[in-house]
Amino acid sequence: MAMMETENGNHIYTNPTGVRVPSVTTIIGIMNKPGLAKWANMLGLNNVGYEQFLDERASIGTDFHKMVEDYMSGKQVGGTHFKESIDMFKRFMVWAENHHYKVFAHEQSLVGERFGGTIDAIGEVDGALTVIDYKTAKKVYHDFFVQLAGYALLLQELMPETYERVQAFGVITMRKEEIYKFINKKDMEKHFIPVFQQAFELYTSWNKIANEVYW
Repeated sequence: MAMMETENGNHIYTNPTGVRVPSVTTIIGIMNKPGLAKWANMLGLNNVGYEQFLDERASIGTDFHKMVEDYMSGKQVGGTHFKESIDMFKRFMVWAENHHYKVFAHEQSLVGERFGGTIDAIGEVDGALTVIDYKTAKKVYHDFFVQLAGYALLLQELMPETYERVQAFGVITMRKEEIYKFINKKDMEKHFIPVFQQAFELYTSWNKIANEVYW
């Protein structure tokens, strides 16, 4: 039986045959992101440790995700929250109303034969069934859609009827202002799924070398 567990705040995926498999985010981590080096260097010049910064961003992101999930599930959004999370959530509420956003599944964890992943939300945006990823970045980056491509493949494998009805894939970030980007399924299949598949092959090859040849 496929399983998803949490260990030290990270999702751990085990496929139906009992083999631990990588997550979608782990796989795309093999991709070169030159902008990250510049970003880390900028933090260093400002005497900010990147690990501490990432921990803080992760906490704000988790907080924002929880607020959105509670709100879209009809629950009361209460408790203590980061100010930045509250600001993003306020912008999100306006966006959700303007685009008639309805969520059918929150935190949908899927584990296939080769990898697993957790989709933030599957819902309707302006009437179109859409796979959604919430981000707290200042802008929408291309690799966000490579991550969504991994989720698309998991849906194809495990929820084909749902995938058949999916019309779009979208990234929503409310960091500074209302920023979102959506692509249709045709573009996802043409441009981003092939990139994810190549990233998976590279990840698999690299780990095989690391485990069998050098260590």
